[in-house]
Amino acid sequence: MVSKDFQKKSLIGILGLDSLPIDGQAEVVDVATDVIEMRCLNVVLEMLDKKEKKVFISMLDKKDEDGVKHLLEDKGIRLMDVLGDEVLRFKREMADRVS
Repeated sequence: MVSKDFQKKSLIGILGLDSLPIDGQAEVVDVATDVIEMRCLNVVLEMLDKKEKKVFISMLDKKDEDGVKHLLEDKGIRLMDVLGDEVLRFKREMADRVS
């Protein structure tokens, strides 16, 4: 189980990059965000059947936020839970690499 302190700790803090200039910290966060977004997308796609995947991708291409929201709700996919899980997983992986 992961402690509450770890869950609240920033990625910059976990990596020990507090002394890095703000621009450098922002770059690290941007890269981490891209990785986490892709992981979330993969998790969601794994939860959908072939037809739903096509519809989902089409909605993303059209930037149909309401359609995406309804599809995920209909499937019982809680995107904020997926996001939270993937952020925590990423932070754990990064902590393991720097320790």
